[in-house]
Amino acid sequence: MKTWYFGTQMTAMLVALLTFTSCDIVWKAEEDMDFHKSVKVAGQWTGDFGMYYNYRYNGRMYTFDSYDTDIVFYPDYDGATYGYGKQVDYYEEGPYSRIYNSFNWEIQHGVIYMQYRHDNNLDCSIHDYTITYDCFQGRFGNSKDRFYLRKIADYYDWTIYMDYYFFYPRNSWRWSPSYSSPTQSSGGYNALNSTKAESKTEDKDGIVSFGKRF
Repeated sequence: MKTWYFGTQMTAMLVALLTFTSCDIVWKAEEDMDFHKSVKVAGQWTGDFGMYYNYRYNGRMYTFDSYDTDIVFYPDYDGATYGYGKQVDYYEEGPYSRIYNSFNWEIQHGVIYMQYRHDNNLDCSIHDYTITYDCFQGRFGNSKDRFYLRKIADYYDWTIYMDYYFFYPRNSWRWSPSYSSPTQSSGGYNALNSTKAESKTEDKDGIVSFGKRF
């Protein structure tokens, strides 16, 4: 009887040890995966991020799609799997040529979560995606269409940019003493907030909502 009891104890201890070891391995693997994905996502990206806004004017609703997005993911510290970011969406038509947003991001179990600071309707999770050091494509939630971004600046590795030194010329640019910054000329973030606040009343013109097409 004593031998059977001792054997049962040893078996239970062995099972418990294997269970804890297995959990530790899985947890460590997920932690390493999140770290490697955060290293890849950190930096500056450009491309179609599927942004749009709805605008009411004289009682009619208009939708304007962004043709390009410039988005930057900053880690809170080197190697962090979370951080903050900024996003600029560019529009060819509509009352705003560009719209600025800031957000917080985090990677948990391989899923990228984005939480926007000024509009929670834009919050999203990205879990079906492919990311390399120069390409980021995926879906928002369960949507079918994919967004596509390409990296133009890496947060951790600047060596691929070290051999180049050049300027991008702007077409039809001329100096003007009364020149105002793009933020001022396009309304800027303060004006955007004001428009959003006014649009809460249905008979007011202005931006009604933001969203992602995908």
